[in-house]
Amino acid sequence: MSEYYGRWAGLYDRSRRLLPGRRRVRARIVDTLDLHPGDQAIDVGCGPGSSLQALAAAVGPTGTVIGLDRARRMLDRARSTIGDHPAVSLVCGDARSLPTAGPVDGLLSTFVVGMFATPEAIVDRWWETLGAEGAMTLASFAPSPSLWALPARFVYRLLAGLATPPLWSVTVDADRVRTHRNRIARAHARLTTHASHSTDTRIGGLIRLTTGYR
Repeated sequence: MSEYYGRWAGLYDRSRRLLPGRRRVRARIVDTLDLHPGDQAIDVGCGPGSSLQALAAAVGPTGTVIGLDRARRMLDRARSTIGDHPAVSLVCGDARSLPTAGPVDGLLSTFVVGMFATPEAIVDRWWETLGAEGAMTLASFAPSPSLWALPARFVYRLLAGLATPPLWSVTVDADRVRTHRNRIARAHARLTTHASHSTDTRIGGLIRLTTGYR
């Protein structure tokens, strides 16, 4: 999987730079974690670093941000995005084993949970890393059923084909789309069962944003 996404790193990075309002959307996603200066946050599956700048701004110079990704080429892109920011560390590793020395105040995972066959177990594991007042946000491709979101649903079908194993087969197969949609629904539902309170919103007809608070 890491080799697959590594090959797509350049294209993924260039395409996300073309998205209108991408910085505003990323800032909105990070805001859900309600981070404060000095906090520790982790971006699981950070990719080319799209959210790292907003996370670093939220925790300030006394905080810590860990960007985790399995693909070294993605991390290379992330380093070029974030530079030598003192608050940010980039780690090559598996999302099932988080590189933290203690509890974190905020965990963000963007467009990742649909890749796992057992997303509930992944959410359980991530939730255990949160501190007493921590928050966890899942952002996933999940288009609205509304008619106005038809273009978003077309984009989603393509993305689901790219993000659901077998990764070497780039298709818009209905079974792959259903598998991806089911995994996302299960992961987001699992997060709400853990949380003392949670929020669930949509962005642009394409992104589902669920945050659970301890």
